Amino acid sequence: MGLQPTLDHSARRMRTMLPPPTDEEMLRSLRECAFQLGLDRLTFAQYRQWAVGRLAAGQTRPTLIISAQPFHRRFGSWRRSQQLAGLDVMVGWRGASVTRREYPQEQLIAWLKEASEAIGVRRFSGHQFDKWRRAKIEAGAADGRLVVLPTSNTVCLRFGTWGKALLAAGLISDYQSDWFIGGQGVRATPEHVAWSLWTALVEVGSASRLTQRTYTTWAQARYQHPTDPKPVSVQIIRMHLGTWRNAVAVATESGNHNRGIDGILDHIPGARLTEGGPS
Repeated sequence: MGLQPTLDHSARRMRTMLPPPTDEEMLRSLRECAFQLGLDRLTFAQYRQWAVGRLAAGQTRPTLIISAQPFHRRFGSWRRSQQLAGLDVMVGWRGASVTRREYPQEQLIAWLKEASEAIGVRRFSGHQFDKWRRAKIEAGAADGRLVVLPTSNTVCLRFGTWGKALLAAGLISDYQSDWFIGGQGVRATPEHVAWSLWTALVEVGSASRLTQRTYTTWAQARYQHPTDPKPVSVQIIRMHLGTWRNAVAVATESGNHNRGIDGILDHIPGARLTEGGPS
């Protein structure tokens, strides 16, 4: 007697007498892994950990490869495997130069216009773009077509901000681009930050419930309504007020003194009233 070694993927297939996965089954497993992990691209270590977990849970389908060699043998490289699966591999491999070479500006603009038409509005968020992108990739996979599209992060890397991307596509004006938040918050003013934090506190209902997660959920819900003012991100609030705990404390104190947005502005360094506000 002795300890039985953990089965690798090939031994598992031999034991269950299942045929090796097809190319499409391997690519589908990459898409499924990325979707479940909430990622746009994967390292092989991330994929392997996910696949091993599925196998340990009793998953016996032959599509869960836990060695990198089959991907290299079938598709040439791990990066190429992700491309063929429709994942976004342009950011983080060799930097912005790869994005410029593989995603020309004209093509990015064409995709932004296509997304705008499909979503039904000219001014949409990066979150809405990514939702449209996923739907296109899934529709292509269902029809047996390869669809490779950039994420909103890749678009921002190419143009600088999401607002500048929409401006380049002719979807919003210069003024709207200056004030556009859409998850980026690059030009958020102190007044906009204070408005976002105070409105979230009022609509969420209590300081104890206003965590970073509930704020993000609340903000994303507002992004779904193009006519609503767009809140700034958690990161932008923390940039102005130090920590999330401090930001909530400042908003709570302001509410206790019936000062609202003005009370929050008192705690933001360099804040001054302007004619601008949340757009």
